[in-house]
Amino acid sequence: MKKWSKSVKVGVCLAVLAIGLGGCFVQQGGFFQKRVIEEETAVYIQLRSGDPEEVKRGQKRVVEYDRAMEDVFDRHPELRPKWKKLDPGNNGYLKLIQLAESYEIGSRSHESILDVPDEVRDVLYGAKKWDNDVAREYWLKEIEKINEIRSIGLMTEQSMLGSNIDYLSSNFHSEFVIRCTRLLCLDARFSAQEGNDKRAIGSLLAANGIVKHISQVEAPCLVSDVVAMISQSEIFAAAINDVMLTKNEISDLRKKLKPRTNKDLGRALLGEFYVTTRAGIMPLVQSVEGRSTAYDVPDLKGMYDDHAERCKHDVKFLSRVSTRGRFTMEKSHWPSYKSKEKLSKQAMEFTLDYRLDLPIYSRSYARNQILYRYYDAVLAIMAGEEPPVELLTGKPFVFDPVTREVEFPIDPLFVYPVTEILKVPHERVNQ
Repeated sequence: MKKWSKSVKVGVCLAVLAIGLGGCFVQQGGFFQKRVIEEETAVYIQLRSGDPEEVKRGQKRVVEYDRAMEDVFDRHPELRPKWKKLDPGNNGYLKLIQLAESYEIGSRSHESILDVPDEVRDVLYGAKKWDNDVAREYWLKEIEKINEIRSIGLMTEQSMLGSNIDYLSSNFHSEFVIRCTRLLCLDARFSAQEGNDKRAIGSLLAANGIVKHISQVEAPCLVSDVVAMISQSEIFAAAINDVMLTKNEISDLRKKLKPRTNKDLGRALLGEFYVTTRAGIMPLVQSVEGRSTAYDVPDLKGMYDDHAERCKHDVKFLSRVSTRGRFTMEKSHWPSYKSKEKLSKQAMEFTLDYRLDLPIYSRSYARNQILYRYYDAVLAIMAGEEPPVELLTGKPFVFDPVTREVEFPIDPLFVYPVTEILKVPHERVNQ
């Protein structure tokens, strides 16, 4: 079988994104189909309007939402994020968001500013044979931008403090993050081709740092979690296919490219509760100074508590389910949450729109954990180290020293989430 191509890797990543995002919410003709973001309900627009009166109104709303959120946490303290005390100058998450905002110039989005020209993309992403001259020309043109992103990725700390939760939840820069990590992976490849292994390793670690900035904050939402999974997959793939390192360098890199765990999934669910409640639900239902809201819910406290109890139910259940269980469990076997109190029709309809389709999302998450273990096994062989066992079966991966292919163990119970087989390159193993 052929080596996993760039197009296959990107296709797998996009498929994961579609599963992760498409499966996050139950779509039943509710909120996400009928919501129209208006200035009256979009507090982040008020805060950035430049109009002193509108800014003041927005600030009052933020204070009220924060107070209401604290009331929820007082009743459900186990859901409160553990905020970090971090200097803004050392906050990689805040720096990353500020950089994304700085790239939004006039009608030009950050995506267009970070876009790669078609004639360069074919070479960089494998549609055409690698051309170092083309890569060098593009690299020299974009080096200032790459270095700025790289420096943020190499920062070691991240926190949501100092960021505006209303703005970020509505305009999360997912595409920007993906493009940043891809640029750093390309920088790593070019640097390795130029013989600058130190920079190549640093750029891969910087790309991994971008992943950490969006996934290791106090309350990562599910969108950021899915983006992190996509980006980390590409980092693993770049380390295997694109960057020529010695065994010792690969061994050191393995220690720093930590695959995501079940604990990370639990953190994402807790973070999703905070983000959806504080920045999604409250701006639409929480009245400020008696002003009418977009949706009239007579039993707000009951609705918030029901949303919190559902989150606790989901986290508790998933903490008991292994990766194997999440990957194989039928949707009908998932225990449904039952509300502890009778809610109004308005509350029931509203919370339905924020209900996660956990069987789909958790299976997508398990799929990525399986793939990460696969990547790590290939890196281990490249480094001359004992590879980890396959995650679902606990059996060793199968390595053929002649074909250099690393395959999943044969097991009649599983159809593994790969379309092609990874190979261990000769030249890097024999260094």
